[in-house]
Amino acid sequence: MWDHFEQEPAPFWMVYRPSGGEPTMQHEDFDTAMAEAARIARKHADRVYVLKAVGYMATACPPVMWRRMYGGENAEDREYVETYGPDEQ
Repeated sequence: MWDHFEQEPAPFWMVYRPSGGEPTMQHEDFDTAMAEAARIARKHADRVYVLKAVGYMATACPPVMWRRMYGGENAEDREYVETYGPDEQ
């Protein structure tokens, strides 16, 4: 459920050209990214940046809740709340 938070991603580098176009590929090491940046700079006679990923944003799973549709609370309801967390509004 929370795999994208529990697994530490491997570091990677990307090459960025502010004027657009290529590239969109991740590089596993700095040297490979530098070689790609040099290739693109020569091809387009443009400024090219080598960027290292330092973190990421990820969407957390929404909370799960139990709500009885009719009638009052009973012992089974309390068990579900204790197991899965409080009812959030």
